[in-house]
Amino acid sequence: MATKLEIVNAAAILIGALTVSAVPGTTKTGITANALYNITRDACLRLHPWNFAIKRDELADSGSEPNYEWDYAFDLPQDCIRVLGTEYDEYQDIKWKVEGKQLLINEDSINIKYISNTVLEDAWDTLFVNFFVAALAEAMSYSLSQNKGITDAMTQLKILRLKEAKGPDAQEGTADALEADLWLESRIT
Repeated sequence: MATKLEIVNAAAILIGALTVSAVPGTTKTGITANALYNITRDACLRLHPWNFAIKRDELADSGSEPNYEWDYAFDLPQDCIRVLGTEYDEYQDIKWKVEGKQLLINEDSINIKYISNTVLEDAWDTLFVNFFVAALAEAMSYSLSQNKGITDAMTQLKILRLKEAKGPDAQEGTADALEADLWLESRIT
């Protein structure tokens, strides 16, 4: 599996920049990659419910009651960058919202499924690595190449690799059941 250094060097190669021997390094490539790596990674992770990055957790009550509308506020885990769902999602009458780094709900306990940004690179799916390399190359490209054409090419490559990565990732496991609601039933009859 890929390491952070391999990912940075693959992105550098895509845009014709010099590779590095360490991240962060003292070269322009190393400094640029280090500045953009975590921001770009988190943005890429938020785009899709990547199987390798999913975690589940029981949240602790924050101890502070929201001012109005909700009865409870739960602090999200530090590594949570996107909440995918809760244990109550099958119940349409139980609503919840994320505001800031808290999940608000009218229930006194909550278990969530979420995307974590602490999964190490060696656990990333290979197709996600390819997508992230293109996204990092896009983020670094103008700073390192001063060439808008390279940046545009990396944007197109990123879009293509995202499509390639999402398909197989979404097909792993049993498909979620599609439950008919009033709108769907009215369309069928």
